[in-house]
Amino acid sequence: MDAYSESEHFLFETTKLYSTVRVTEAGATYGLDVPLVAASCRMTGTVRDTEGNPVEDAKVMVKSDFNRAFSKGDGSYTIEDIFLKEDVFSVPYPNMEATYDCCAEYAESEEKCPMHCEYDVTLRAGKTKTHDFRLFDGEILINGEITDMNGEYIEGAKVEITDSAGNKDSYPTDFLGYYLLIANAEGKAEVKATCENGKDTQTKIVDLKCKEDFQVDFVLDCNKGNYSGYYRAFFEVGDPNGIGGAGYQSFLDEYDFTFDIDDDGMINGSGLGYSEWEISWRYDEYKHKERVTCKTGPMPFSVEIRGQREGNNLLLEPDFYSDAHVIWDCTPSGEALLHEGADFGVLRPSLPLDRVVPIISEEPFEACFTLDVDIGPTSTSVYCHITE
Repeated sequence: MDAYSESEHFLFETTKLYSTVRVTEAGATYGLDVPLVAASCRMTGTVRDTEGNPVEDAKVMVKSDFNRAFSKGDGSYTIEDIFLKEDVFSVPYPNMEATYDCCAEYAESEEKCPMHCEYDVTLRAGKTKTHDFRLFDGEILINGEITDMNGEYIEGAKVEITDSAGNKDSYPTDFLGYYLLIANAEGKAEVKATCENGKDTQTKIVDLKCKEDFQVDFVLDCNKGNYSGYYRAFFEVGDPNGIGGAGYQSFLDEYDFTFDIDDDGMINGSGLGYSEWEISWRYDEYKHKERVTCKTGPMPFSVEIRGQREGNNLLLEPDFYSDAHVIWDCTPSGEALLHEGADFGVLRPSLPLDRVVPIISEEPFEACFTLDVDIGPTSTSVYCHITE
């Protein structure tokens, strides 16, 4: 026979599936001791959201959907009669315990996003387990792509996110520079991308909202060197406020760069910068007494840095590349018909950057050189600075 008993709402069972007594004399009285052990337990606690507020009507489940309860207005819940036996044929034993998956979830409503959380919980027969749940918003997807300074995909970069509840997720980019992350909580999240070689890291803050996906792209300089530098060259001729029909023109080239020096003294690096051109002249000297001014705006270019170390000196040889086109924007409009809106072709360096060889001396290479030359109406200024 099976034997069951209750004590403080716990169920007890015999440790034997069948208990028997041998009868040898009719009408006699026989005694039988039936040992009972606790076979069930209870779980209770509270359910709260990420901000610590109680959640009402959240469903809490343990082991299976059969063992469930719904939280009350104060977030409290209680699940009774959780059996620890694997099946009805299992024999209970003293101090039974088992570890089960348990979860709490809240269905989507107008006031709240869907929320859930999962845990492992260890239950012991005849005991009450107190377990509190902190619900997280439904999964929010964050994806994007990582490219280098030239627009090429970066494979193997590490991208990680920390959401407002402190949950973390990370993912390496694939061969197309793509990544996918999952956040569990709304609010401000930090997304950080790092080159596989660790040479560049960028961080962006994203304000996450449930039921929305987010795209966060990064541009990393994974070839960044141990030395960084800045280069500026400016050339002008004429006077922008000159009288008569005198013309004026200026050219600016400016870029930041990084480079490494290997054991053989060879230099390798790269940089990004821009050129900006301006021309002006008086278009009607006798009537309007005004000048027409044409500007290109910033035109991007890249620089490959090569060279060699010679003793305590460095010889840097920059090579200039650009796909930008020279297109003038003139003021007042409609006067410089040969320049305004015309495409003058692909950008070329205004100064002979490909032939400029800065010499940096005496470690820690704190400065390149400074050049300021004024000859009549012509002015040339070149400046370079390097830090380690």
